[in-house]
Amino acid sequence: MHIKLETIRLQKIINIAMMVKSSPILKEVNAKFTSKGLAITDISVPGVAVIAVFNKDYFIDYEVPEDETIVLNEALFNILKNSFRAEHITLETDKENLILRTDKETWENPLQAVTETEEYSANSTKYGLLPKKLPLEALVVKGSLAIEELQNLPDTSDYIFETKDKALKVLAENIGKYKKNLKYDGEVGDVTAKVDADYLKASLNNFVGTVNLLIQKNESGESDVVLVTYADKSMMVTYVLSTKD
Repeated sequence: MHIKLETIRLQKIINIAMMVKSSPILKEVNAKFTSKGLAITDISVPGVAVIAVFNKDYFIDYEVPEDETIVLNEALFNILKNSFRAEHITLETDKENLILRTDKETWENPLQAVTETEEYSANSTKYGLLPKKLPLEALVVKGSLAIEELQNLPDTSDYIFETKDKALKVLAENIGKYKKNLKYDGEVGDVTAKVDADYLKASLNNFVGTVNLLIQKNESGESDVVLVTYADKSMMVTYVLSTKD
């Protein structure tokens, strides 16, 4: 496998896949390179799932003779964060190693064994990538908002989304008087959903502009979940969020 891209774009893949805020929330994530592009799914941590695809046009050179899965991990995150400054970088594999290379630098690390995980397949919809197990009719809040609407929220353990009179609000757990009305463009049904604060902040950290914010009403009595989705011409990303418990 031989892939060339802008260094900043490889950093972005890792930041999105590992849910990096100041440090990665997800420590090891499988990244599957196929003839169509890169696919990432991870459900290893309670309360969060990541689904992402990057089209071939995200890369400068993309040579993948056969499907290959590598593990994105903290060693790769740290070396990119601290060492590589060149504009472009190549990512290669041989039978034993993952290799990063620029005109002046080379880094090799043994390929980490891939841990098989449950397939978390998704469909492309007008709201972005949605898990196949999630019926569209279960989304009682579906639409978009500016990312800045969810920035600068007070520090807390969890945020609570609630609806009242067709309006969407966000509350901060354990901060009794805090309540913010969100400027939301979409359908708003009756629901209350709690999400981990770190997960929500990390899900927004690598994007600009607008995202889709969707809330699933779980009729079985289990926790409702919040989905944050983002899409542009070269990528589609979805985070399925709830709490750590």
